[in-house]
Amino acid sequence: MLDVAEPDLVVADGAAIVSPHVGLADLAEYLRRDDASEASGFTPVTPISGDDPAYVVFTSGSSGSPKGVVVGHESMANFVHSAVATYHLEQDDRVLQFASPGFDTFIEEVLPALIIGATVVLRPTDLYPTFEEFERDLEDRRVTFASLPTSWWHAWVDDLEGSRRQLPGSLRVVVVGGEAARASAWRAWSRLAGEVRWINSYGPSEATVVVSTFEPPSGYRPSSHWMPLGRPIPNTTLTVVDPAGQPLPPRLVGELVIEGDAVALGYLGADGHA
Repeated sequence: MLDVAEPDLVVADGAAIVSPHVGLADLAEYLRRDDASEASGFTPVTPISGDDPAYVVFTSGSSGSPKGVVVGHESMANFVHSAVATYHLEQDDRVLQFASPGFDTFIEEVLPALIIGATVVLRPTDLYPTFEEFERDLEDRRVTFASLPTSWWHAWVDDLEGSRRQLPGSLRVVVVGGEAARASAWRAWSRLAGEVRWINSYGPSEATVVVSTFEPPSGYRPSSHWMPLGRPIPNTTLTVVDPAGQPLPPRLVGELVIEGDAVALGYLGADGHA
């Protein structure tokens, strides 16, 4: 990934930064947390336009090799403002930072909170050993919003249902994403969660974190084994098409085409550009 990204500056912890096994020998500059003086001459490029890259996130895609997805500032800003509106984030919210910084979900957990003045709550370095400790941490630190991998949420629901424990009282919104959400898990959750909002999200790395959301309305009854992907975020369109690229009518299977501001700038090439 470093060979493809060719970063000018690397922020790391301790001696691992100089390891010859991680391809860092040709980097222009190093920065260690205990010696920031080496980066004293580093100046960001300004001004920044909507088409300029905001971040690169790596995904294996179908090839099995890491591919860097270049996301622009306009795409990122569109998603961040959409997240604030969709999740009803407010200044007094406390947002759990659960994902690794290597996943684009990190953007969802940090930037929407920061632009409205909410608090980002960092999870422990080691993932919670039990769901009881997870719940205790949410309660102790008054977390109101959590975005969780669907697989983690599935396991949490199973554990909650078997133990009959209550959800943390501070929690008001849970967003899940990363894979299909089982309707059976949502049925169990709806019996356990009370007034806690639940939102299913969908989005590939190539389309800026999340491109659609679904929040079951009151009285909702799933009609299939999986929960819906929902509606697209603002300035984004989703179309199901046939092999010829023509739109399909409802309930027919096809390929999902994503268009609009959510789409990334492209893959990072050998020349360091999208």
